[in-house]
Amino acid sequence: MLFPNNKPLPFQVRANLYTQLAQMETAGLPFDRAFAVLNLPSPVQSRLDVVRGLLKKGAEFASAGEKSGLFTKLESRLIRAAMNAGSPANMYRCLGDYYTDRALQLSTMKSRLALPAFMFLAALFIQPIPALVTGSLSGAGYLWQVLKPILLVAAAIYGFRFLVNRDARSNGKSSYQSLPLYGPIFVRQNLRDFLKRWR
Repeated sequence: MLFPNNKPLPFQVRANLYTQLAQMETAGLPFDRAFAVLNLPSPVQSRLDVVRGLLKKGAEFASAGEKSGLFTKLESRLIRAAMNAGSPANMYRCLGDYYTDRALQLSTMKSRLALPAFMFLAALFIQPIPALVTGSLSGAGYLWQVLKPILLVAAAIYGFRFLVNRDARSNGKSSYQSLPLYGPIFVRQNLRDFLKRWR
């Protein structure tokens, strides 16, 4: 599975990327050689290849990372500022820690949603069984009664994500920023979490 160039890398991949860059920068390895030895999942290699090609053409490192989709616009600006100030090692470390925390939060949230999702599916399958046993519901009717709520929920989620992502791409923002009530909270939370590391 390839990551679309207009979509940021998953949190865990970004955490691994910046952690490795921080370690290699601290060890004194130049960034062009660091990119040659990065150990990332194979779908990300296409973006790394684009970065290497742009660097060979003389492109600036942070801009090459942004154009390839390896860095977001914010990450590119932060890395550029850190490089202009001297060494980006501290910035890499900060980004690595930040995305490690975000990946852990996302994993925890998914694990906690697993039980409610299982209970929802179990209820869908169990609730029509008495009608099926008594013969008031046919096998096809049972199957439709089970699948109909699942299809409706899936369609609602897909439609919502499509509208939010389309609006986010047109504005150059994260899809979460486009949510009516949660968007401003998402921005403030990210700023708080990021700046908290610099205190």
